[in-house]
Amino acid sequence: MFRTNRFGLQFVLTQDSTGTLIETKLFGKPRSIHVDHDVSKLSQSWYHWQYGGLFVQDAFRYLSDEEREFLQTGMLQADFTAATKEDSDVE
Repeated sequence: MFRTNRFGLQFVLTQDSTGTLIETKLFGKPRSIHVDHDVSKLSQSWYHWQYGGLFVQDAFRYLSDEEREFLQTGMLQADFTAATKEDSDVE
């Protein structure tokens, strides 16, 4: 299932044997995370977040902070760590 968040990032939700894979291509680099939740549960939460006016932390209470951040920005913790390191190297 294709989904687009309110920031224009496109995601693909795919159910597999290990749970659900959430994928996006950000800046030409594929990124993905696995979550242990059903696609239908994620789709319902997505709807409440994007169209129902809920904050991401309220719509996806069952996801970790890192997983919710991925839904908003398409970035993983390693991306933030690298960006923070680059910023501190510049100073």
